[in-house]
Amino acid sequence: MKKSLKTPVEKFNYLLKASESVKISAIMLMVLSGILIYQMRAQVTYIIPLALGIVVLIAYTVNNLWLKNYTIDDKNIQLQLKRYKLYLAKRQKYEAGIVFIWILTVTPSYLYGKDIDLFLLLGFMVFTYLFIVLGNFLFQKIKNEVKEIESQVNHLATTETSLI
Repeated sequence: MKKSLKTPVEKFNYLLKASESVKISAIMLMVLSGILIYQMRAQVTYIIPLALGIVVLIAYTVNNLWLKNYTIDDKNIQLQLKRYKLYLAKRQKYEAGIVFIWILTVTPSYLYGKDIDLFLLLGFMVFTYLFIVLGNFLFQKIKNEVKEIESQVNHLATTETSLI
C-alpha cells in the first residue's frame, strides 16, 4: 500500500525527488550517445552529431536540471515553491527542444545500415510526437501538484493567522 503524502512539505520533497530523476534520465541519454559513439567509432560523420548531442545535454543539465539550495520546512515553503515554479518554467521552455535536438543527433546512427522506408519515418515522427506530448502532460501534472501544495500552504497560513 502506497503511503499517502499528507503535509505540503512532504509533497514538495516528493516533487524535488522526481525532478532529480529527470537529471538521471539526461545522464542516461548521454551514456546512450556515448555507447553509440563507441559503436560508430569508424564513422566520423556519425560521431560528430552524437558528440554535439552529448554537449547539448550536458549544457542543459548543468544550466537547468541542477536543484540548488532547496531546504524545505514549514517556514520557507512559500519562497521555495516560488523558486520551484521558476525552475519549472525554465525547464519547460527548453526541454522539448533539447530532447528533439538529441533525437536528431541520434537518428543518423540509429538508421545507419537500415533500409529507410515510409513506415520507419512515420514511426520516428510518432515517437517524437508522443515524447513531446508526454512531456507536456507531465509538466501540466507537476504544475497542478504545485498549485495544490500552494493552496494547502495558503490555507494553513490563513488558519494559523485566524487562531492568533
